[in-house]
Amino acid sequence: MKRRKTSIQNIEYIETCKIISLRMKEDIRKYNHNEQLKALKKNKSLETVTRKKCLEKDISAVRSKLNRLIIRCEEFYSKLHCTRRSEDSILQRHKSNPTSYSHYNFRDVSEQKTTQERQDTGREQHLI
Repeated sequence: MKRRKTSIQNIEYIETCKIISLRMKEDIRKYNHNEQLKALKKNKSLETVTRKKCLEKDISAVRSKLNRLIIRCEEFYSKLHCTRRSEDSILQRHKSNPTSYSHYNFRDVSEQKTTQERQDTGREQHLI
């Protein structure tokens, strides 16, 4: 009995890891796309955008010191989430443009569980 539970938990863990990695890639692509759009609006070439990413200041310090790397990652994700807040959320995007991964929506799954729990409690009340 315990083995079945652990195997189900492992499968759920693997699926959530896949979802998280897909969403991270999607967020990074979206961030890069927004940076390119900003460059185009300012009439700059796309080469300058890629050069900035490759030759940002303190790149050697980032490679050598872990603290600097953590700070740079925090800066990147704070910028990423700031741009993400200004746009529509992922849920609204999935509702307007459903994709093959729309069934992996975490909030929809939790809502389904709560509705199932409500139905189960309703059945229990009818039985009593």
